[in-house]
Amino acid sequence: MIEISALIAKYKDWLKKTGNEDELYKWETTKHFQDAWDDSSDDFAAMLKLALSKAKNLLYPNAWAYINIAARYFPAEVKQLFMDLYNEDKALRDRLQAFTNGAEALRPQLEAATGKKFRSLQDERTIAFYLAMRYPARYCLYKFSYYRLSCEALGEPMAPSWEKYPHFLAIVERIKQDYVTKETELLELHRKTLTPSCYQGDDLNLIVQNLLYVSLERLAQAAEVSINPSATWWLYAPGEGAKYWEEYFDEGIMGLGWHELGDLTQYSDQETIADQLKQIFDKPDHNYRNNSRACWEFAQVIKPGDVVIAKRGSAEYIGLGIVESGYRYEAERSDQPNLRSVRWLKRGHWEEPTGPIVLKTLTNISQYPEYVQSLRELILEGKTPAPVPIKTANRPRNYILYGPPGTGKTWSTVEFAVALIEGRRLDAVSGLSREEQRRRYAAAVQAGYIEFITFHQSYSYEDFVEGIRPTTVKGAISYDVQPGTFRRLCDTARAQPGQAHVLIIDEINRGNVARVFGELITLIEDDKRAGAAEAADCQLPYSKAKFTVPANLYIVGTMNTADRSVEALDTALRRRFSFVEIMSQPDLLADNEFALPDLELPSLLAAINRRLERLLDRDHQIGHAYFMGLAGADDPLEALRTVFRDRILPLLKEYFYADPGKVGLVLGKGFVELTEKSYPFADFDQELADRQAHKRSYQFTNPASWTMQHFINIYANTED
Repeated sequence: MIEISALIAKYKDWLKKTGNEDELYKWETTKHFQDAWDDSSDDFAAMLKLALSKAKNLLYPNAWAYINIAARYFPAEVKQLFMDLYNEDKALRDRLQAFTNGAEALRPQLEAATGKKFRSLQDERTIAFYLAMRYPARYCLYKFSYYRLSCEALGEPMAPSWEKYPHFLAIVERIKQDYVTKETELLELHRKTLTPSCYQGDDLNLIVQNLLYVSLERLAQAAEVSINPSATWWLYAPGEGAKYWEEYFDEGIMGLGWHELGDLTQYSDQETIADQLKQIFDKPDHNYRNNSRACWEFAQVIKPGDVVIAKRGSAEYIGLGIVESGYRYEAERSDQPNLRSVRWLKRGHWEEPTGPIVLKTLTNISQYPEYVQSLRELILEGKTPAPVPIKTANRPRNYILYGPPGTGKTWSTVEFAVALIEGRRLDAVSGLSREEQRRRYAAAVQAGYIEFITFHQSYSYEDFVEGIRPTTVKGAISYDVQPGTFRRLCDTARAQPGQAHVLIIDEINRGNVARVFGELITLIEDDKRAGAAEAADCQLPYSKAKFTVPANLYIVGTMNTADRSVEALDTALRRRFSFVEIMSQPDLLADNEFALPDLELPSLLAAINRRLERLLDRDHQIGHAYFMGLAGADDPLEALRTVFRDRILPLLKEYFYADPGKVGLVLGKGFVELTEKSYPFADFDQELADRQAHKRSYQFTNPASWTMQHFINIYANTED
């Protein structure tokens, strides 16, 4: 057992050194929630999104996204969940379970409404956040990790499921009443850290939670870690894009999927697992070597005392832990039923400075002692510095990503924006998983560092820079100058000179760029930005304010070359932007996740694009992104038909307007056929009728008739 007084002494020392700077956001988040929450709002979904917008790492990103999307589609149902949760007439355990079950019950309806898959993740930690934000004097933030450490420190057994949070509240209440209320020095130290943006009410529960987290978890992670010299070291991915990492860290576990296999202890060797996977997925020729090895090693080879390094994508390590148990199978965890207990000792973000990290789910790296030593130094000793970020001062400020439709230009803006915001190399961001890229992008958007707009023909200077708009105050209409998106972001960037900001303009060529930018087309040049040797400014026409473009604002635009070639752009625009070509990449479809029976998807796309380039030009190709949705399709043929019917064929019809015969030259006889029927012309000009009689006409075939062989035939012509 640990004396509470010893924890308080340690915590007070930490407060004096840090001023609670890194944890003060909890008080800020609480105030923001309190100010925003209004259950009588006419737009509950918008109110909820605003109230939760400052949650940061206090909520799982997927849990935050789920409840916001659910509220958008089913506002009445989600509102009722919160009303029932905040009903103090019911027992806390019942309210926790009811909220979790109710949120999960909405999931099938939400997936049907959106066409997307979700995990609700409305667990004890998430619901504790909702309670603590609404009633901070009665509830507090909760995570399993410091609940477990609190129980260990106090010598108390942990409670069963759905009783853990009530038990933690009881611990917090006891420490609050017996110790914290009597600690005048501690309370005074806290009062000195609070700013006007912090919650100023009864925050004793917040203080106790912070005390337990800092003294038992945060400071413990900074302590020296003792590792058995004979331990085996493992690299481990906690789900695709590390999507389970927060859960696993909190619960002190590591998990593995392949639930279709059942309990892994029933298999005698790795080969048996591989054979079972071939049978389950009806792919007798598929190589399941890596998957079967991960399952076998997870169940039979890993042992207590081994070291696990958690990773995210191919560029980042996120944690280190020691295995504490043997293998166990929990069928109720339908997605990741294979488990081991792990004491996670380190959590953070460590970039691999030498190159991509291996992408396999589980890898024994003890056979590479130099690699293990580098990880010791990187994560445990902090000796190896992170890669030096490129100097943003040397980067162009304005980019246009251009290429044919479906090549991933809009997605590439995510990579560009994250690299610019974080001051990192583009290839370092590209090496991260898509989920991690989305997470960092979403965090930057939430922080106000990124704005995304789409140009269109009616988009104006008044929308972009500033204009006069009517406003109504107490029934009286007035006309005021309102800033546009660009001016607002410039003002924000100017107020935060050490932080990069990014404006993404999708379809930049669809707007009248000269009209939208106006006089600012000059000010966006690198050498005309504020602080440059040739810095320029102008007077805005409506507000008459002096205006400059800050150096820390980047503009990233996209354009489809099928709409307009780069050469056709306004010369002034071309001169002020760096152009980055984003072309179709058929090889990205070579991964196993896109494998279709007997069909070579990369060859299919490459054949289509070679023909399009021959008939038109390379600006009118088709991008690989159209086929990304085929990954993991239950019915590959039907999924392929859908892609061609809804995406590819309409695009080709647009390319070859009123000329289906050329579409036939691209796709072949299975998709376009000669029309045999003929109809008599009216009695008019027989010579003209004779000439037209020999004109060929074509029609598109019924998509339901398309077979896998029709798709194979697209690229089977070796003369192409």
